[in-house]
Amino acid sequence: MLANKVNITTFYNKEKNEINNSKAEDFYNYALELIQNELDTQELDKLKSIKLNRGLIKRTVMTIPYNISLTGVGEQLLDNFTVK
Repeated sequence: MLANKVNITTFYNKEKNEINNSKAEDFYNYALELIQNELDTQELDKLKSIKLNRGLIKRTVMTIPYNISLTGVGEQLLDNFTVK
């Protein structure tokens, strides 16, 4: 459930009759895993060699609600990579 990844749900333990909020998730790490797995399964070695990090993913994900374009995403990525 995506709501768990953004920490808007709580976990109720029936046995202890208590609500537990201690299992914090991180949506940016979740997105990072999905994107990195996609890159790692590509046929092109140049795509396989890209290693992303949480900070890079966070910046892009945070701008999605502001309707960032694919060109804008590309520009953000270029800020963090050296093109050879």
